[in-house]
Amino acid sequence: LPQTITVTGVDDFSADGNQAFMIVLGLTSSLDGAYNGTVDPIDVNFTNVDDDGPADVFVNAGNFNMVPEFVGGTFGVQFTVVLATQPTDDVTIDVSTGDNTEGTIIAPFIADFGTLTFTNANWNIPQTVEVIGVDDVVADNNQPFWIVLDPTVSLDPDYIGIDPVDVFFLTVDNETVGVTVTAGPAKLVSETGTFSSFNVVLNSQPTDDVTMDVQVVDDGTEGWILAPTAGTLITITFTNGNWNIPQTIIIQGKDDLIADGNQAFVIAIDPAVSLDAVYNGIDPADVSFINIDNETAGVMVNSGSSMLVSESGTSSSFEVVLTSQPSDDVGFMVTTGDPSEGTIIAPFVSDSGLITFTNGNWNIPQTVTVAGVDDPIADSNQAFMIQLGITASADPDYNGTFDPADVSYTNVDDDMKGITVDVGDGLITSESGVLNDTFSVVLNSEPTADVTISTIKSLDTGEADVSTASLTFTTANWNIPQTVTVTGVDDVVIDPSELTSVTIDLGTAAGGDYTGIDPGDVTAYNLDNEIAPQVLKLVTPWGYTTTENGGSTEIMILLSSAPASNVTLSTIQSLDGTEGNVMSASSITFTPANWNVIRYIRVQGAADGGRGDGDMPYTIDLGTTTSADPDFNGLDPGDVTVINNDYVDITWYAFDNTPTTTFTTIKGTGQLVTFYSVDPVSYLETDEGFGYAYLQFQFSFLGRYYDHMTVYTNGYAAFRDAPILMNGYSNGMLFDSTVPSGAEFFTNILAPWWDDITIADAGSDIYVETTGTAPNRVFTIEWTDARIIAEKDYYSFQIKLYEGTNIIEFVYGPIVDGGNPADTMTASMGIREDSVFDGTRNYYIDASQGLYGQNGDAYDAFLDVPDFPGSGSIYRFSPP
Repeated sequence: LPQTITVTGVDDFSADGNQAFMIVLGLTSSLDGAYNGTVDPIDVNFTNVDDDGPADVFVNAGNFNMVPEFVGGTFGVQFTVVLATQPTDDVTIDVSTGDNTEGTIIAPFIADFGTLTFTNANWNIPQTVEVIGVDDVVADNNQPFWIVLDPTVSLDPDYIGIDPVDVFFLTVDNETVGVTVTAGPAKLVSETGTFSSFNVVLNSQPTDDVTMDVQVVDDGTEGWILAPTAGTLITITFTNGNWNIPQTIIIQGKDDLIADGNQAFVIAIDPAVSLDAVYNGIDPADVSFINIDNETAGVMVNSGSSMLVSESGTSSSFEVVLTSQPSDDVGFMVTTGDPSEGTIIAPFVSDSGLITFTNGNWNIPQTVTVAGVDDPIADSNQAFMIQLGITASADPDYNGTFDPADVSYTNVDDDMKGITVDVGDGLITSESGVLNDTFSVVLNSEPTADVTISTIKSLDTGEADVSTASLTFTTANWNIPQTVTVTGVDDVVIDPSELTSVTIDLGTAAGGDYTGIDPGDVTAYNLDNEIAPQVLKLVTPWGYTTTENGGSTEIMILLSSAPASNVTLSTIQSLDGTEGNVMSASSITFTPANWNVIRYIRVQGAADGGRGDGDMPYTIDLGTTTSADPDFNGLDPGDVTVINNDYVDITWYAFDNTPTTTFTTIKGTGQLVTFYSVDPVSYLETDEGFGYAYLQFQFSFLGRYYDHMTVYTNGYAAFRDAPILMNGYSNGMLFDSTVPSGAEFFTNILAPWWDDITIADAGSDIYVETTGTAPNRVFTIEWTDARIIAEKDYYSFQIKLYEGTNIIEFVYGPIVDGGNPADTMTASMGIREDSVFDGTRNYYIDASQGLYGQNGDAYDAFLDVPDFPGSGSIYRFSPP
């Protein structure tokens, strides 16, 4: 069987033409002797046909290569380049982008120009060129460009100047001409003014400016354009610089004041206008909006859950208003449910009246003001209603459809059952009969029947007697004070002391709703006439103390009986000037007319130069009397011991006018303060008066602890042992560096309202009360319905002292307008330390003159107000 030998040509990669070669067949070899080494087959001649043509460069690429405009990816279209034959030296081909605005090369280099190099080692390995499109942001349709392959460069003469085929590409445009409007299918705005928005942007870069009008398509009552400019018609412009930045159109709802339900309207975007032909005339989509109606027909009543008025005449108000604009007038009646407890004083003065709203004032609240009615009976707080009738109108939405809510009121009773006993500045009589005294009794509220106090008597008839054994009050005279005269009785014996205490028992009331009420007892002092004439020294409830900080006190003296001639007490002096000194005159003269008027010796503490020496006693020598009356000549009143409290370092209080404490009256629960006149001859205790109050706990003020205060009718209280006695009480700015006459006595002062104030009017009083439990009790002093002399407005205000924290608060309550527009606020307020005025540790507000103080720049806790602090104002002083 013939065996086939296949011969394959070997490629030598060289263009060497056809080459002859021979396949040699050797001698046979076999165990068959006939074939062994005997046959030499004929050799076979072959020709290897050369397949290496002339030198060339092959480019493998499509005829129509498409690339998208580059948008951030890395994928492109590739073609390959390879040599046809092996060169004898390196062959280079420059490759470049014919239009780099349309395409660029990213491999084997990233550039618009590069070089391919073939060596005799890699000549037959195709090199890949990858091309991507370039994004020109212009809607210019698909654009052709070429990748150019320059003629070859080589030292191989066969590869010099061979020009490869260039490659054609087409860049596919990714810009679509148009305007994109981004908005929901139905955007919401409201008549309350809420807004919504949509965006407008071009899809591609224009060759010229593109403008579009944006306008509201309705009657102008439902919405308007708020931004980028305001109006119902605006123009927006896109340039080739901002074409791809969305412009936001903000639409706001308009309130048409009519309950017309939700209303749709359209924002139209007119066709574009541009010199760029592809954009001129493009009509963007319009945007639909809905304006949510905020009007619902109805009557709104704005009031508290329980409004308060009082029998003292204070008032309270509520408001009524329609919730939508009516097409015709709307009216309804306002009526007082119980005219005996409350009445309407605005917008009409009556127990019933008509309120009318028009389509012009429907949304302006009308205020209804209600005042309490005084029934002079202690009937406690009484509830009543202000009734609002059903609406009537030619507008069917309002005619008979609404019954506004009635308003609940409470009339606070100002009639508290009780019996007030006024002893004035204290009851002093004399056994000689030349000095009698009186006290008055009056009911606090109208009784339901006659009230009799039938057991008025002296419990020591050997010292004093009373002018009447009973008093009767009727429903006609219950508020008229009745006077009881106390007469001293001469017991013709020398009593153990100059002044004998006598209790006047007022028994118990009987009749009506006052049965069983105990008016309490009063104390009278009967001046003994069996003793030798002398100078009497009166001691305050707390003795006499001064302080090394400069705090002062006043020693009170008077004569035991009327002299026949003037009596002069001379050489009044301190026996230890390092602890305290007499600051008033060194002599005092009594006359036969003023012998029983208390006189005051002012003593001020002195700093001894050292701290920590404790509270030190010192002596005030009252000197000796001289008089033409031999009974009063040469009398020695004796000495008085004063305690000078040790020096205390005082630092700043912290001032705050933003606390949240509220004014809550203590009238009805607090203790009524009994007042004494600073000058029994010239003033009433309700005008220039002082009284004593006990805190029931220890309170630290400027480093000293106190459990008592002296309260004054003129809007302040003091931590002092003796009362401040001066008659010039008109406001002259207590904290001014130029103090008014007598203001040197104003030490350790808390002044929520210092002015010439009276509490003489009906319902005007001062109360004190300690509330809470230790160690967190609160002591309150309240001036109730106080009035500036010669003015008509009434003010209520408080001092609050907090146990433990030692915080001081001034709290201001109701202001009752007395109907005098000329009322002026001249008050000053603040706290003052216990030293002689130095302007360094006083805190104040002056409503009439502005800021005062020598060191005002060193401390900023000042508040300058144009008027007296209004109702609800609170000022707090916190100790360091």
